[in-house]
Amino acid sequence: MTQVREGLRPLRPPWLSVGFVVSFATLAGVLSLSVLAWLPAVVDLPAHVIDPPPVWLLALFVALAAVSDVVYVPVRHADAWEELTFVEVVIIWGVLILPPFAALSTALLGFALVALLLRRPAVKFLFNLGSYAISGAGLMITYLILVGDSEQFGLRSVLALLVGAVVFTTLNLFMLTLILLAAEGVPPRELLEEQWALSLGMAVGSVGVATVALSIEQSNPALTPFAALPVIALWYAYRASSAHAEGRERSRWLVELGQAVATPGQPQVVIPRAAEALRRVYAADEYAVVLASGHHFGTDPAWVPPPVPPRQVRTLVGDELPDHWDAGVGIRLDDQSGGGVLAIGTHHQQEWATRHLPWARSWSVPETDEPALVALTAAVGSSVRAGQTLAELTAETAKLQAVVDHATDGICVVDQQDEVLLWSPAAQRITGVDLPDGLDSVRTADTPDIVRRIVSVPAEPEGVEVSFERSDGQQLDLQVTRVDVAASGTRVMTIRDMTRERRAERLKSDFIATISHELRTPITPIRGYADLLRRRWDRMSEEKRAGVLETIQERADHLTRLVDDLLVAARTTSDAELGVDMQRMDLVDAVREAATGFPEVDGRLSIAASEPLWVHADRTRVIQIINNLVGNAVKYTGPDAAIEVRFSAGPERVEVFIRDHGAGIAADEQERVFERFYRIEDPMTMRTGGSGLGLHISRQLARAMGGDVRLNSIPGEGSTFVLQLIAEGT
Repeated sequence: MTQVREGLRPLRPPWLSVGFVVSFATLAGVLSLSVLAWLPAVVDLPAHVIDPPPVWLLALFVALAAVSDVVYVPVRHADAWEELTFVEVVIIWGVLILPPFAALSTALLGFALVALLLRRPAVKFLFNLGSYAISGAGLMITYLILVGDSEQFGLRSVLALLVGAVVFTTLNLFMLTLILLAAEGVPPRELLEEQWALSLGMAVGSVGVATVALSIEQSNPALTPFAALPVIALWYAYRASSAHAEGRERSRWLVELGQAVATPGQPQVVIPRAAEALRRVYAADEYAVVLASGHHFGTDPAWVPPPVPPRQVRTLVGDELPDHWDAGVGIRLDDQSGGGVLAIGTHHQQEWATRHLPWARSWSVPETDEPALVALTAAVGSSVRAGQTLAELTAETAKLQAVVDHATDGICVVDQQDEVLLWSPAAQRITGVDLPDGLDSVRTADTPDIVRRIVSVPAEPEGVEVSFERSDGQQLDLQVTRVDVAASGTRVMTIRDMTRERRAERLKSDFIATISHELRTPITPIRGYADLLRRRWDRMSEEKRAGVLETIQERADHLTRLVDDLLVAARTTSDAELGVDMQRMDLVDAVREAATGFPEVDGRLSIAASEPLWVHADRTRVIQIINNLVGNAVKYTGPDAAIEVRFSAGPERVEVFIRDHGAGIAADEQERVFERFYRIEDPMTMRTGGSGLGLHISRQLARAMGGDVRLNSIPGEGSTFVLQLIAEGT
């Protein structure tokens, strides 16, 4: 017979509760007693039943039931304990001697007296009595139906007892399954797989012990004490079976503990899982962990552990125990935060009347198991340390990966076998070469030519210049610096795109050449005419002197405009704002005024007719932009090519289109013409003049006024520059 003594906890399955199971057991038990009281009216009792039984016999059965409830073998299921008892033996004796109601009621009375004496909780008391009543009633009803009028120890009687014992065991297992499922979530299949063979053996053994003892008592009372020998043998068999079950449970949780410590992780992940497995290995009820970092795990977050020496097991007593614990041990748990203590123990004290019995369950860690407990706890600490190290490595790796992914310079790593281990996103972006994933399979020999050139550069302190043409036709200048890592034999190359720097250097040289040329152009006639006036002033006619002075004035104005352009270009590259005087102005009138500055294109410059178009802009800057755009069109078109100016007005924007019929500009050059000092022609061979600042200044001035300058060009058909300004209503 099994009964639940300890470990009933809150409901796990939502449809089943401990209260429901206890209520069901109590009501079913009362109903079972009622059925047994009514049963003799419909079923004839066997001849060997003593009816009515004497008082001393009833008292004897009460005493036997009490003793059978005290002598038990504890077996653990999850966090609940069941107890293997000899209750079946007493109930079978009652079936063979007493009327059904008397047999079961005396047994229940004996169980109730023990429960009251040992102060068992009401929930466990009611469940156990109800379970006894249901199982016992099932045994008695089955026996009385099957036995008929056969003799007490005849074949039919024994077979009826065996079937009744199986019914008893089946009902008992059913009730035990319900309570363990409700209290601890123990799967019914798991319990049945573990218990069915033992329960069947107990049923057969109980029938044998009861019948043998009773038959000896009737035939030769002097030999009755020897009937206890089978009981003792059966009790030891129960203990062996219990030890075997505990061994299986321990092995199961050792595997779980191994899995917990085999996967490094953070303390909040590893410690609860490992500590739970560790307490299960040692059949403890609770665990508590306190780390030096201040983290708490387990049942008592306020527990302050006592000092525990390293690699020793300390028995906790009194105030050293967590709250509500009755016994426990503490073990040092080292981690990188400075250490901690792990404790396992029990919160259920054994009943006072049975705690000193040889078979009573008491929790402790045997001295022989202490080294294993220390080793297992050390494994938990090692897993935590490994997890913390892994987390740090992961964080560092993430930082390095972020550096690699967001570095502006490309990074390439090659191992001793010339396999590319790393080709960063910047390297891909700079070179236009996309190496596939799984770089450990990419050998240098299988990569494009530029990669082979990069990985083969010598280790020069200042780096090596590498020039190549990308697949999109862009010419690049790279600076590759190589570092050899002696410890691993790998080579690390950093790839810097020097194209813009080299282009800037070339632009600087071009600018110096261009500005030198542009400055000499007005200065040369100024110096020449000034020298002419100095030497021949008196001999020159008034008309001749006026012409010379006018030329000097015109060249000086040209020089002033050039210096102004340089100043504007300088402001666009600094934090200084371009000065614009915003006002309401007529754009059409400003365009016509600007066109008067180009008398040489009279006849081929056409301005579309338009009514006044009012914009919000700086009139002087607008005329400067139109001068630059028209001058650019004049410069790059033939002497007979037409230049067309037209307008377009919208509710928010007004646009001026200046179209020429020159050679046009290639697509990859159309944005670059707005860069400072950029000239499509080589400054040493160019056929046109200019500093390369006009278009750059025009766009910056337009944007300073809230507008823009853009370009639409088709090579061979000409270019159209568009000035866009903010419209303002009349």
